[in-house]
Formats: sequence, structure tokens, C-alpha cells
Amino acid sequence: YSDVIGIGVHSYSTLGETYAQNFYELPDYQTALVNGRSPVYRGHHLSRDDGIRRSVIHTLRNFFFIDFRMIEKEYGIDFKEYFKEELGTLGEFVKDGIVEISGDAIAITELGHQFANLVCRDFDKFYNANKKARDFGAFFKEDKTIPDTTSDIQKLVGHS
Repeated sequence: YSDVIGIGVHSYSTLGETYAQNFYELPDYQTALVNGRSPVYRGHHLSRDDGIRRSVIHTLRNFFFIDFRMIEKEYGIDFKEYFKEELGTLGEFVKDGIVEISGDAIAITELGHQFANLVCRDFDKFYNANKKARDFGAFFKEDKTIPDTTSDIQKLVGHS
């Protein structure tokens, strides 16, 4: 994975195992530059898991194909076991002809190229964590009850 320095409003930088994102709004970006500061709004140091997921997402989004053995060799994992939950969620994409899963690979079909970002979301733990939080919020709006125990909450967000 190459280092990339993002220039401009809302751009992203990747340096080694660190991500950074510039300010979203032009006035904030300009103020930082005028004051001699970097226009970076926030950053994140990647964990090992983040790096594995970044590699999977990057490969799928750029090449529309990933060979599990490549990731297994690079990171010393069993792809099918590591991404067991994620592979299980790709079924709808398979039914719709967007994804094909073979023994040791995932291919995003030509039809699926325009939906690659949606496929990759299944491998993005931050997106999925935020989705579960949104779903949890919807639970309160619909049901109007509050779970009394941690186990009730874990069941709600799928961590039973």
C-alpha cells in the first residue's frame, strides 16, 4: 500500500499505518493554513485488523477481485475464518449477480462494479459499528423501552 498525501478540503492522507483527513469546510481549511498549521481535522493509527481490512477493501475496490490466499499469506490468517461473518452477509449481492464467491476468491461482477463500495462496506468494521448504533437508536424510537441488562443490549446489536 502506497503513502498518499491528500491536498485540499476533505481529502485523505495515508502514511504508513496512519490515516488523516483534512477539514471538511473551506474556511476551516484556509484558517489552518493561514495560521501555519496543518489542515488535518482528524487522524487514526491503524490496528492490525484495520490494516487487514484496508487491504481487502482496497483490493476489491480497485481490482474487483480478491484471492483469499494473498491476504492469508500477507497477514498469516485464515481468510474464511477471519471474515466468516462478512462472507455470510454477501449472500444478497450474490443473489443479485453483483458478487461471485468461489472456493478461495471473491469477484465483483461487471454488473457489480458500480456497487463495489456497497460490497466493501461489509468488510468495514467502522461502517458496520455505526450501522448497528443507528439500528439500536431506531429500536428506542420504535419500541420506546429501554433494555435493563448488558446482555439485552448485546442481543440487540448482535453480540449475544
